[in-house]
Amino acid sequence: MKADTTDETNRQIYLSRYPTAQFPADTPPEIKLWLDAEADWLFEACHGVQRVLELGCGGGRVLEGLAASGIDDATELHGYEFSPEVAQGARTRFAGADRAHIRIHEVDILQPFPGDEFDRVIIAFNTLGNFTSALRQRILSHAHAATRPGGLLLLSVFGAHGLDAQLGLYAARAKNLGPNWDLLRTTEHRVELANGFSSRRFTPGELEADLNASGWRPRKIEAVGAGLLATAVPVEG
Repeated sequence: MKADTTDETNRQIYLSRYPTAQFPADTPPEIKLWLDAEADWLFEACHGVQRVLELGCGGGRVLEGLAASGIDDATELHGYEFSPEVAQGARTRFAGADRAHIRIHEVDILQPFPGDEFDRVIIAFNTLGNFTSALRQRILSHAHAATRPGGLLLLSVFGAHGLDAQLGLYAARAKNLGPNWDLLRTTEHRVELANGFSSRRFTPGELEADLNASGWRPRKIEAVGAGLLATAVPVEG
């Protein structure tokens, strides 16, 4: 299936300078609150399990946070990243012996994943919101296939209530990345930037519908800061 123009534009922009300037110093406090809550929530959910996978891990911010927060070295932390350059940068970053349990793989998350089973699958900080509906369901279905029975999906997205903070974050990024990152328009569900980048927001009900359509049963969806943190279990059979 050919990707929607929005999906392809977002992927190409990701390959530019975007990952290096995600959270400037003037990031809105509602975003920082969400990030802090996300980190605590992920540690609590991943502590003591054997295998953790992050989809769209980028440079490894989330995996590094888990390792630094005290996740046992016996827990394997895997990251799937589609950009060869970004994946290699993350591997270099984690080359030290104290990060040997972090393993970065060059994997396109739009394609079926390797058949490994994971106790926890993470899709952090609105990675899912950078895709249109059909590809969101594809990613969630692939994540389902990679999760072992009894495992959990840990999903973090922009909440519909967080529009002002979302706009503030993109304005802060534009100061570093230039006018191509200026706001173009807002719609009911998305923020669109001058360079074509588009990012979606979700109500709890919309997120629940995406999960239900992809083989997941939401256990809890919580609004924190500008985001939503969702925990879901795979529906078997």
